Amino acid sequence: MEYITEQFVQLLCIEFETQKLNVWQTHPLVRVQAKDYIREIQTRLIVQPVMERLLSCFGSVAAIEAQARHLLTQQGKKVGYTAGNLINLLVQFQVDLRGWDFSSLVVQQADLRQVDLTGVNFQNATFAKSIFSETLSIAMSVDLSPDGQMMAVGDSIGNIYLWNISTTQLLATFSGHKGWVWSVAFSPDGRTLASSSSDSSVRLWDVQSGRCLQVLTDHTGGVRSVSFSADGQQLASGSEDKTVRLWNLQGQCLRVLKGHTQSVYSVHFATDQQTLASSSNDTTVRIWDVSDGNCLSVLQGHTSGVQCVRYSPDGQLLASGCRNGSIRLWSAHFSHDQHPKPHVINSSAKVLQGHTDWVWNIAFSRDGHWLASTSLDGTLRLWDIQDGQPIHVLEGHTHDVFGLAISADSRMPLS
Repeated sequence: MEYITEQFVQLLCIEFETQKLNVWQTHPLVRVQAKDYIREIQTRLIVQPVMERLLSCFGSVAAIEAQARHLLTQQGKKVGYTAGNLINLLVQFQVDLRGWDFSSLVVQQADLRQVDLTGVNFQNATFAKSIFSETLSIAMSVDLSPDGQMMAVGDSIGNIYLWNISTTQLLATFSGHKGWVWSVAFSPDGRTLASSSSDSSVRLWDVQSGRCLQVLTDHTGGVRSVSFSADGQQLASGSEDKTVRLWNLQGQCLRVLKGHTQSVYSVHFATDQQTLASSSNDTTVRIWDVSDGNCLSVLQGHTSGVQCVRYSPDGQLLASGCRNGSIRLWSAHFSHDQHPKPHVINSSAKVLQGHTDWVWNIAFSRDGHWLASTSLDGTLRLWDIQDGQPIHVLEGHTHDVFGLAISADSRMPLS
């Protein structure tokens, strides 16, 4: 294999120098939609040795760039990998491609995710198995499919994007909302996606076909959150109209839960499907009996609006994130006895401190051992549930961090 790779690299360099591109035409140097480790191996064993030899031969990146530009002008509409290979080579050399003319070329296996394409001419170009960066408006919400293969992202102009995580390929774009997509949630079987928006609607989408199945319009204010029950038969939604609604998947409103005095920001079903938690700008968390819609408990202790609420996977804990930057962990043991009024709990819940601005979203790991949180302070934090201490502070975002999802194996938080 080492010998063959060496001969392959040598032949590529000879063809580039003599301008007789045969192997460049018939073989991709990197398969850009392959898994990351495969791309890294191909880059290390093929592309980098080619770069070193070409630099030795031509003496400078500028000379290699001029030769590549000349070779591209000779391609026309030839079918093959030449254009994609040359583009990938130029990208590896960090050549500025702004203003380049790739019109009418057949571009295969080009990795353009980290490339500034301002002013680039792709008129009449044909693309195959190439990867682009998707330009989004503000990404407001994110969720992972139950099998961990797809990611849904809702943005601030009403679109929802569906990606294949392993290949980073954009699978579909769902359009229909007329405002910010505050929340997206996959059904437990992964076949349906629910979304909610500032346009006061909830939409149900068929993941496979991209078809909008239902538009739920009973709310009279923006809908901040949606959550599926564990069996996938019910959907809960929380709205700025101060109500929580329970729906079936045929679009019928089963119950309207009233009690919050300000906007409802988040809803989440317990895994046993008996209770539903909701959080509100009225500084409280409410626990509802799903079977009859009665409010079982009102959790008090937050000093400002409660942006998010989540049950732990085993249903033993409830986490809530506040606009003052704090997170509270509550014991999720709530009585189902019938009472004329809900039980008010002024609990000394465990408080997690660290964020310096609104806690926008929270999520438990699948094993329930740690909690992730995102904030308007631009960070993602991981917390140890047992002692309430931060495990990691993940930095890198340059603005507010809204969406959060955790992979099925609990190894990958996405924000």
